[in-house]
Amino acid sequence: MDLVVSHDFMKKLSARSSFSVLESGMVFFGFRGLLPLDLSGTDFAPSHDVRQVGFNHTHMRCTIGQWLPAEGLVALFPGSTVPDIRGVEKARKKGGIGANMLMLGHYVYDRGVHKPDADSGHRAFRQGMFFPVWRTADDLDYDPMDRIDTNGRVSDNYPWDNLHCAYADNVDLPYYSSSGCQVVAGRPSAPPNSGKPESGPWKRFIENAYGPLAKGQTRFPYMLFSGSEVGKLSISPDGPLDRSVRFGSRGEWVTMVQAALRAHDFPFLGIDEDFGRNTLEALMAFQEKQFGKGQADGVVGPNTASALGLEWPRVVFGKAKQSEQQSLPLPIPAEWEKAAVRITPGFETTGDPYLGVEGNFDGMGISCGALQWNIGQNSLQPMVRAVGEQLVLQTMPTLGSDMWKAGKAKPADGMPIVLGWQINNKLSQIARSELKALMGSATMRAEQHKRIDQVAQTSLQMASQWAKSADRTKASKREFCWFFEIVTQNGSLKGLTHEDVSDFIGNSGQKDALKLICDFLASQSGASGHVKDANKNAASWRGVSDPLIIELLVATYLRSKTALPQWRHVVINRKGTVAVGKGWVNSSQFDFSDILD
Repeated sequence: MDLVVSHDFMKKLSARSSFSVLESGMVFFGFRGLLPLDLSGTDFAPSHDVRQVGFNHTHMRCTIGQWLPAEGLVALFPGSTVPDIRGVEKARKKGGIGANMLMLGHYVYDRGVHKPDADSGHRAFRQGMFFPVWRTADDLDYDPMDRIDTNGRVSDNYPWDNLHCAYADNVDLPYYSSSGCQVVAGRPSAPPNSGKPESGPWKRFIENAYGPLAKGQTRFPYMLFSGSEVGKLSISPDGPLDRSVRFGSRGEWVTMVQAALRAHDFPFLGIDEDFGRNTLEALMAFQEKQFGKGQADGVVGPNTASALGLEWPRVVFGKAKQSEQQSLPLPIPAEWEKAAVRITPGFETTGDPYLGVEGNFDGMGISCGALQWNIGQNSLQPMVRAVGEQLVLQTMPTLGSDMWKAGKAKPADGMPIVLGWQINNKLSQIARSELKALMGSATMRAEQHKRIDQVAQTSLQMASQWAKSADRTKASKREFCWFFEIVTQNGSLKGLTHEDVSDFIGNSGQKDALKLICDFLASQSGASGHVKDANKNAASWRGVSDPLIIELLVATYLRSKTALPQWRHVVINRKGTVAVGKGWVNSSQFDFSDILD
């Protein structure tokens, strides 16, 4: 089957895998199992043809290409993206060391010399970053039953899978020079080549990247694709296509995957929009645990996304994009979520919020974890069921059986169980200790992360919409944390809109609106701690002048009108403290200005 490769085709192929593309400069790419129809190597042109041939380790059966995105031009060259069979045979006898096959992904090469200490050394392109590679020790091919080497020959040492010439010109003859490097058909200018100039397709490839066309560029991105994914795009150029996230992917979809992995037994995985070594290792471990040995390929497609609990819309282009493409989840800065988890749980617990456990102080039976999931609202039960009976019994040797029953029960049936562990709504020492052990376990921490990420995503969407209604380009960290508090404690704004807040302020002005709120708090009377908090906040907040803070205080005041009258000042104390960044809640003074300003 013959396919056409063009600038537009490469843009779509890159977008499907969330690969970033240079706006100007030269990009290298590889097609595993496709050969260009012109085997001599092409000039740059708007498009060229390739043919699906399948790959093997005996003959060069791949394409190495060059792409000039700014000019909309591509050039194609025959070569190989897999190791020669002779190297594979030798390496198999040494546990796979000595030959490898590069994973599909996005990489970087730098201008340099291949084998600089050998007579065969020649100008080429050297591995410019960490590369994950397959190694086989059981047979002469590479498949998911083989291992992924994420360290190289030794820890933190590259396998040096460079991009160089193949020391072979004819794709119909067996053998070429590669133990894992990406190679282009042709020969170098080096002593083993009798000092002759570079020849074959390699000559044109190297002159393009070392000559005027490169405009001084010394570092080149390299994107490696399979022949099958190239073929699928050719059949459906506008999609829909299964989305793919893999090593070297960047952006929002990577953030989603990292957040989901963090919620599935990898709580310390960073969220940075960059699919690198740590993300790959976490994903491979997750896939093997989820699907079994030999089923981990290091790529997130529909099946893995579903196992991670992710919505995974297919990719569409052109006319179908507006009608079929689902909107991307918003990326959540890690420090924002960290700030929100410090603030909202901090009103209830001290120390590690994930270990927070409380009795029936609010009529919810027991409240546990960073966001005080509880029995009364049926928010704790799904988490208990998710981590499983074995973990519950293991971490709660005395009360685990009852906890498992409560976790499977409706609130009305679960409440009597957990109330039996309390005296005057205070948990017994055994109950408190065992509940902390459960909530602090790695599996339950991951479950908490998962649900915190869900709350955070909802909060950011609401905050972004709120900011948009106020004609701001994006939400601030303060708005995000305020909405995180709203979503956690109340679920929604209950119909309150930014227009309501604007109207309230417009009728009296910001200064008078602030005075009205503080006068309301100052008017609260009684001996309770909440009243004293309200009086202190009234005095402290009168000096606020920041328009955004006043806007959020007004939203807090209006939202409190949906609460019972006796609880309005309690609502304002708490949400107002998030809005202002400091205040009194539950008879304690809080200052979050260091993480909100």
